[in-house]
Amino acid sequence: MSGQPLARVVDLTVALPDGSVVVYALDACVRAGEVVALLGPSGVGKTTLVRALFAPEALRRRGYSISWGERELAAEPAIVPQRGALLDHLDVRGNVALALAGGRQTGSPESWLGAVDLDDDIGARGRSVAALSGGQAQRVAVARALAAGRKLIVMDEPSVGLDPLGVRMLARLLVKESRKCDAGIIVVTHDLSLAAGASDRVYFLDPMARTLVEVLPGWTGPAELDAAEVRKEKLSALEASVERLLLAEAPVRAKSDASPRRWADRGAPFRTLGEALRRSFEPHLFAESAVVFRLTVTQSFLRPAAFYGTVGALLGFTVPFVISNISHDLRPAAIFGLIKGTYILSLAPPLSAIIFAATSGSAMSAWLGGLRLGGQVTALEGLGVPPSDTSGPRHGWASRHRTLPPSSSSRRR
Repeated sequence: MSGQPLARVVDLTVALPDGSVVVYALDACVRAGEVVALLGPSGVGKTTLVRALFAPEALRRRGYSISWGERELAAEPAIVPQRGALLDHLDVRGNVALALAGGRQTGSPESWLGAVDLDDDIGARGRSVAALSGGQAQRVAVARALAAGRKLIVMDEPSVGLDPLGVRMLARLLVKESRKCDAGIIVVTHDLSLAAGASDRVYFLDPMARTLVEVLPGWTGPAELDAAEVRKEKLSALEASVERLLLAEAPVRAKSDASPRRWADRGAPFRTLGEALRRSFEPHLFAESAVVFRLTVTQSFLRPAAFYGTVGALLGFTVPFVISNISHDLRPAAIFGLIKGTYILSLAPPLSAIIFAATSGSAMSAWLGGLRLGGQVTALEGLGVPPSDTSGPRHGWASRHRTLPPSSSSRRR
């Protein structure tokens, strides 16, 4: 491709906290207007590689070792986690409006949703993200990333849950948006159909060599741009090539991206809460903080209150009813006399909370750290919303990942 390099790294080496090497002396480049697919067996470190490229400090805090000779970023990356990680307390329109709030792009949420071929009713006010299909949710996530002004988009397993037709539609969308917006898109996937249909280049993370191998050096571009017969031939060739690479692997001990949790990591949610409370009283954020506070109170207390009361009442009546039917000879007064000494009814509040949390995904997002479980923190970082950083003011994600001109480079000492 002849587009401008958006991200380039030379001699990248990444090691797990236990010293095991994920990638070694790797060179890679992503250019404007192209889609690059990253394939590889499960557990080989594809997601870790992407994070090392675009969010190295987060991995270093977890004990990973990351070094490179040169690293250039000519565009801020937007990472789209699996299933899009849409914010469920906002409607579809609100998710895109959040991206536009940064001021990098113009237009309405509806116009950006229309750019990814979503109907007007999808962007109607009040349309819940929970009502979207998997393919629609992915399209909204892409629209949100583009509306944030990002020219470099990383998508982690975007075809999860999509049927074959949905995969083809997603492939066409990625090709279309990469060309139209002159954006570079990296797709981390196991889906060979998506890789063949959308990619200008296809790479395989080799577990033995610990580097990227171009699957088909003579690859001529996205199969979705070709006729049906050519598309089938290209998909078959890609499948055969990947199969050869998988069969050529020697047994490799499975690597895990997980590292032992440190005490500092366990306290992160509480530091985040303290930072959020402090910033919520800043004049320019007070109005938005009031909205978030109202939603949190509603989700955490008001919405579950009726549920808690109903379950508690049912337990309160059910236990005496069951005991009275088992022991017909006991008088009601005797039954309650037995119950009050067994603490059975004290189970009502915690049992209500467990049942409510299990049946309501929205309520879970109100709990501390719940956003991170859904990958939504990663999505927010991709929109330019930095996490709190207690090391000092203005030292969050945005300051650590300033946009670099194409000619600049950084070398880790």
